[in-house]
Amino acid sequence: MTDVIEEYTTKADVGQAAAVLRAGRLICRQERSLIVIDHNGTRRIGADWEIDAHEVTPDGEYVLGLGDNSKMAAIWEVRTTRRLLQFSGDPEHRQSLRAGLGVFSGDLYGFFYARNKHVSVINVADGTERGWMATTGMFWFHISRILPLDDRWLAIQGYHDGEARDAAVAIPALGASRDPMILYSALYEKPSVKEWGYRVAVGPAGPGHAVFFRDPEWEDEEPPGDPTEAFRGIVIWDLNLMRAVRRVEYDGEVESGAAIGANGTSAALTLKDGNIERVFLETGRVQRVEAIALDPYHMQAARVENGTVTIFSL
Repeated sequence: MTDVIEEYTTKADVGQAAAVLRAGRLICRQERSLIVIDHNGTRRIGADWEIDAHEVTPDGEYVLGLGDNSKMAAIWEVRTTRRLLQFSGDPEHRQSLRAGLGVFSGDLYGFFYARNKHVSVINVADGTERGWMATTGMFWFHISRILPLDDRWLAIQGYHDGEARDAAVAIPALGASRDPMILYSALYEKPSVKEWGYRVAVGPAGPGHAVFFRDPEWEDEEPPGDPTEAFRGIVIWDLNLMRAVRRVEYDGEVESGAAIGANGTSAALTLKDGNIERVFLETGRVQRVEAIALDPYHMQAARVENGTVTIFSL
């Protein structure tokens, strides 16, 4: 059973567009534009380059676009379409930049990772660097995704140099201002919040919690000493206690970096085909939901049919 929250009529052709849903606002990307659809109608945010990927803050108020073959990034205010900040990776190398954004301690921050360099933590209001995170040196970690979990915690996903498997960690978002080695500590020291696998996804699960999907592809005939290492499915973590508090077996068509979220009753994950599977935490039952976007922070989804965007709860 799903409940309709909002319905918007639009003339924009967004049925096949890559879309992000946040707080009842659908933002799709098409070439050099971001198309915003909400209760104020449909409008476009223009970029100076073709947009490859985009992220939106949980409140839907700010959007980050990554483009020019992932060499450039910019942050806009969605309501006014005003560009607030632009950041460059290595202009000589494609796929040289990864980025995320979030609101922490009342301020908007951008997190920018230039390949083989550190992560810059930028206060968007004044453009100053307020901290940085090492990714090289004693370790070499390539970041693929950065996203907020709540107003305090940040998730980082990536892989170690030369390895095929992914790792995802959760850290205090502004901890880099005190400790540039915070990512290293999360990856190598305990206690920390960390999951790994050949397929990994991480997302919010309510204040102070995170949800992971992990698939270590462990062979049944080679059981590990710790059975949780071989576990394939959904794991809920209490971030303050740094402890996994729930595990639910699940093996869906989920790719690394997929959108995932959870609440007290279920988890939702975006599949390879763009639709969603909802996994009920008590029973493990799986429900398939047709949609074009998942809002993991509010456990909502969006579908588009005949020019109507429907936002509904999961």
